[in-house]
Amino acid sequence: MKILALNVSKSFGEQPVLRDVSFTVPEGGTLVLTGDSGSGKTTLLRILLGLERSDSGEIRFEERAPESFGVVFQEDRLVETASAMENVRMIHKKSGRPSDDEIRAALLELLPEESLKLPVSQFSGGMKRRLAVVRAMLSRGEVLVMDEPLSGLDEENREKVLAFIRKHQLNRPLILTAHDMDDLTGYEEYRIPVL
Repeated sequence: MKILALNVSKSFGEQPVLRDVSFTVPEGGTLVLTGDSGSGKTTLLRILLGLERSDSGEIRFEERAPESFGVVFQEDRLVETASAMENVRMIHKKSGRPSDDEIRAALLELLPEESLKLPVSQFSGGMKRRLAVVRAMLSRGEVLVMDEPLSGLDEENREKVLAFIRKHQLNRPLILTAHDMDDLTGYEEYRIPVL
C-alpha cells in the first residue's frame, strides 16, 4: 500500500500549521517527519488517520483506504491496571490476534521478563513507550503511524526499538515523527517548516 500526501494545508483559526505538504511513502517504505515543536507533525499524522480534516489538499492511499492502522500516539494510551500482555491482546479482534506465545516473544524483545505480569502503572515511562511500540507493530494495521516513538528512551533502547520496528514492519508503509534524524540514518526525511 502506497501513501500520497498532496498539498496538504491546515490552519487553526488564523494560525497556519501546515502549508502544501506533499510526499510519497511506497509500500514497505519509511518516512520520518521532522521539525521543531509546533511545526505540525502531530497534526499531519492526525489528518492521515482521519482524526482531523485538512483545509486543502488530501492524503490518498494507492488502490484503497487501509482497513486499519498500527498507531503509537504521543501519549502511550495504555490501560494502566492491565499487564503488558493484556494491553497488546485487547487491541485485536479475536480472529486476527497473534497467539499469546507470539505476543510474549515480541514483548521480551523490548521488556524484561519480570515486567510482563506487572500492571502497566508500575512501568517506567520508557517501558510504557516500548510497550506502545510492540502493540502497534503486532497490530494487523496495514499502515504504521508513530508519533515520537523514541521519546524518553536511552540510546540502547532507541537502538532496540528501531531494530524491532524494522523486524516487524513486514512491508507496511511507516510514517514516524522525530525532532531530528539522530539515530535514524537510512530513512527518508521530510522536514516540516515552522510557518
